[in-house]
Amino acid sequence: MCGMIGSKRNIRATSLHQSPKKRASKKRHICLHPSKGALDRRLWHALKIAHRAPPQFRGELKQSIRQEMEKNSECKDKQKIRYLISEGLERIKQLDEMLDMQGH
Repeated sequence: MCGMIGSKRNIRATSLHQSPKKRASKKRHICLHPSKGALDRRLWHALKIAHRAPPQFRGELKQSIRQEMEKNSECKDKQKIRYLISEGLERIKQLDEMLDMQGH
C-alpha cells in the first residue's frame, strides 16, 4: 500500500499471511507519486502561509492557490506531478520568505 511502508499496520497485515522468512525478504513497493493526503497537507500549508499576507491580498492569494490545485487535479503523468509539486513548494517557500521580510 502507498504510504504504509514501515508502518505497524503494514507489518501486522503481512505477518498474518507470511512466514518470518518471507516477510524479511519481501521487497516493499514505494510510491512515486504523493497520496491525496500529502497533497492536502501541502495545500493546507500553502493556505496557512497565505493567511499571513496582508488582509487586502489574502483572499486573492488563497483563491489563486486553490485554482492551481484544481486546474492540475486531473493530471496523471507522474513526471508532471513531480514537477508541479517541486514548483509549488518553491513558490510557497518564496512566499514565506517574502512575508517574513515584510514582517507579516
